[in-house]
Amino acid sequence: MIRGLWTHAAVLYSVKDGTLYSVDSNGQQVSLGALNSTAGVVDFESNHTQLCINDGSYLYVYTPLTGVLTTSANYPGGDRLSFLDQRVNFMYRGTQQFGWTDLANAVSINVLSFASAESTPTALVSQLAFNHELWLFKTDATEIWDPIGGLTVYQKSTAAIDYGCVAAHSAQKTANSV
Repeated sequence: MIRGLWTHAAVLYSVKDGTLYSVDSNGQQVSLGALNSTAGVVDFESNHTQLCINDGSYLYVYTPLTGVLTTSANYPGGDRLSFLDQRVNFMYRGTQQFGWTDLANAVSINVLSFASAESTPTALVSQLAFNHELWLFKTDATEIWDPIGGLTVYQKSTAAIDYGCVAAHSAQKTANSV
């Protein structure tokens, strides 16, 4: 079963059952490595040099230049990834916390690189990077955070929306809006 598709650097990638594949224009698949799971939706994201695959428990990082598929050791598990300013962002499942990878290196996660979305007491459900902002969705609210760089990385903007979502993959970008 195909669990997800993504294009990175003009190459189509797929996760079928428990294997990551590259797919050429003729539909031929080349196995690139195995995941630790075989079922459920996977979420993809990429920086300029790495493809990230999230199965909810592990953050897999494939580097096409070296052909190496590895996992990020400090990944806490979560449902969605996003990319903003050379960092891959993720959520801590069942909490208000979200975190980010080191700059341009999705394999490296500093355990102190996190913040909390605390406008309401509910947990994060989903996230998107949109218009150079990080949108964090809860069931009852959406918080918007701005990248500021440096050690802080993000700060909460003055914008908050009194609507959220209940399904992690229902938050999507379409045309020029969320």
